[in-house]
Amino acid sequence: MSENWKVRFLVFFGFGVMGLMAQTDSSATGMLGFDAFMAEVKAHHPIVRQADLRVQQAANRRQIAQGGFDPGVSYQRSQKDFDDKSYYDYSEAALKVPVWAGIDLEAAYLLAEGDFLNPQLTVPQNGLYAVGISIPLARNLVMDARRAAVREARAMETLTLYEQNARVNDLLLKAAETYWDWALAHAQLMVFEQALQAADIRFKAVRRSYATGQLPGVDTLESYIQYQSRLFSRNEAALQFTQAALDLGVFLWSEDGYPLQLATGTQPEISVRDALPKGTQTEDFWRTQVSTHPRLRALEQNRAVLGVQKKLAINNLFPEVNLQYRLLSEPLPWAENALQPNNNMIGLKASVPLFLRRQRGQLKLVNNQLRSNFIEVDFLRIELDNNVRKQFAGVEVAASQVQLSSAVMRNTRALFDAEARKFGMGESSLFLINSRELSAIDAEIQFLRTKNRFLKADARLIWAAGAFVE
Repeated sequence: MSENWKVRFLVFFGFGVMGLMAQTDSSATGMLGFDAFMAEVKAHHPIVRQADLRVQQAANRRQIAQGGFDPGVSYQRSQKDFDDKSYYDYSEAALKVPVWAGIDLEAAYLLAEGDFLNPQLTVPQNGLYAVGISIPLARNLVMDARRAAVREARAMETLTLYEQNARVNDLLLKAAETYWDWALAHAQLMVFEQALQAADIRFKAVRRSYATGQLPGVDTLESYIQYQSRLFSRNEAALQFTQAALDLGVFLWSEDGYPLQLATGTQPEISVRDALPKGTQTEDFWRTQVSTHPRLRALEQNRAVLGVQKKLAINNLFPEVNLQYRLLSEPLPWAENALQPNNNMIGLKASVPLFLRRQRGQLKLVNNQLRSNFIEVDFLRIELDNNVRKQFAGVEVAASQVQLSSAVMRNTRALFDAEARKFGMGESSLFLINSRELSAIDAEIQFLRTKNRFLKADARLIWAAGAFVE
């Protein structure tokens, strides 16, 4: 075999091997970056949309509770006629305005006439105006069911928001891991594509040399076996990339709520090889983020809900004492009894259960729920802090593994390059070249997988701190 042929063969061979480092596919029709992908998931995924709807439902319940303070207008009329006699004809139109402090303001206009009218219902011929107020003196003075419903609904609205943020945080972790698996599958496919191209170039060169009698037939068989092996690996990698793309498509939805699919040829905007982590802050920084974790804040907000329920339970232990006062006036300002302070109605109503078992039981139940909440919050805070520390340690180890794997990849490649130079000088064999190349490919795949684990560990750190929703 002439030295010129060896040089030509080495050039072709080196061209194929250098392609192992290439990560750009010029045939791709589009690019999908990590940040853009995560933004799409946050904007249109059904779980995110459902979370928004649940927050809106909580706002709807708050509006329902606030309806307890809506002013109300009422009208009633009662009439009895019998045996050509008008027994009574009584009507009342009223306006009631609930006030936040448990007080009700009232205004009414009354008309009554008849031969057998109840004396208590007797009013002047032109009717009677009544303006009054109802004031709780014991129960419902500090808290009542209407105020409790509004405050609880407000707290539940915030609680629902935190709960949905926790669900979205979990969703975004799955989305991030799926994206990096897809990016890894693409990077591996590029490696095997370039390895297949190199094997094809070698096989054709060896076959031509065999035809001219410069190489033995066994070299042709060996180079063809290598080509078949690279083809098998490329096909496996292509299948993995297709499956990964389908998995990624599960997270992509349109604004109208229809599922989307990745366009054929779409590839990561940045290769796994060159991607940088997002959680580059210190461990102390991530541990401080635990205080705003949506799961923790949801539990703390549930304490606010229980606090409202406790105030209402304490309120229900008091006797119910209501004072009602009505100022009465004839509708005509010049009438004798118009606008006289001594024309009034005063009423007092008091009641209390004798044993208060229901009220005392409700208060004990709420107190136990509050104690349980404090325990759960303390436990969750420790659990989240430990999880952040564990994930941060995982990121640090993964980062060092990436550096080590990168060094192994460079060294195995250096061995391969050295073997290629020896082959060019006639001091090596095709078998050794193929062996060194296989080691270089394995080292590069190992590096890509290690980098993938590092990026996924970084995503889990952000998730552990509950920061994906920010």
